[in-house]
Order: sequence, then C-alpha cells, then structure tokens
Amino acid sequence: MIELKQNVNFFQVEEEDLPWLSATRLCQLWLGLFVVLAFFAIHTKWSQYYAVKSMEEIKTKRDQVNEELQAISQEIKAKNNPQKIQEEINLLKDNISHVQSAIAQLQEQENYKTYNLSLYLQGFANTHVKGMYVSHFYLQNEGKKMSFQGDALSAQLVPQMVQSWEKTQVMKGRKFQQLSIERVNNKTDIVKFKLQAE
Repeated sequence: MIELKQNVNFFQVEEEDLPWLSATRLCQLWLGLFVVLAFFAIHTKWSQYYAVKSMEEIKTKRDQVNEELQAISQEIKAKNNPQKIQEEINLLKDNISHVQSAIAQLQEQENYKTYNLSLYLQGFANTHVKGMYVSHFYLQNEGKKMSFQGDALSAQLVPQMVQSWEKTQVMKGRKFQQLSIERVNNKTDIVKFKLQAE
C-alpha cells in the first residue's frame, strides 16, 4: 500500500501596503498638479490673447466710428453755416435763372416764324445778270435786312443787277440803300461790290 504525503503551507505573504504619503504617491500627486496648473496657465494665456485681440478690434472700430462722427459733425457744421447756405441758395437761383432763360429762348424759337430763304434765292436767280458773281449773302430779321458781296466783270453791271433785283416779288417795297464798288486793280475792269437793303 502506497502512502501519499503532502505538505501544505498555509502561510501567505501579505502584499506590502504602501503608505498614503509615499514617494511614488507624492510624485503622482505632483505630476497631476503640474498638469492641471499647466493646462490652467495655457487656458489663461489663450484667454488673455483673445481678450487683447478683441480689445484691439474694438479700438479700431471705435477709431472708425470717431472718424465717421467727425466727418458728420463737419458736414453738419457746413450745412448749418448761414454763409454757406446763402451761397448755395444764390447758386441755385443762378441755375434756375439760366434754365428759365433757356426755356424762354426755346419757346421763342418755337414761336418764331421762319422766312423761306428759297424765295429770295429763286427771285435773285431768275433775275441774274451775266457777269455778276455773288460770293456772300446775308439775311437778318426774317429777311427785313439783307446784304450782298461779290465780284462783277465791270462796274456798269452792278446797277443793272440792282434794278433787276428790285423788280422781284421778294424785294417789293424795299430798296437797296447802300452800294459800294471797289476796283480790284487798274489793269482790269473787275470790281468788288457790297449791297445792303432794308
């Protein structure tokens, strides 16, 4: 018969209980405290940075508002200046006067009866004297006053043209009142003439 023997040891080694304020615990506590303080310092620094930035933006906006207020104040002062207001009123009166004058001129032109120039030209063309050349022809006051300038091959042709023109319908009741004849040079009979009728 086999006999089994076994030795049983009921003695257990107890784990070493670390005291609450041991070196490891202190290191852990200091490390945690350092992390908290570092996080708080970083947060404070960022908060200060954003606060300073916000203050700078507020100062910039304040300066802009002050500039706008100064501009508005100057504009109000300029508008409340009686001399400036009087100058603007005088300028407006001048502009109104010019506009009214222009309107009056336009109305006068609209009511103005034009005289048909072709009647004069047709009448003078039908009674043209050969050898007479009219270079300038002026009409004023609806044809009530007229003048002519030109050249003639001889001085005797000018009175013939005057008599011929005075017989036309457009010259009825009018006479040539001024006549001047000037010789171009002594070698030819060509003359320059000026006529005026009213």
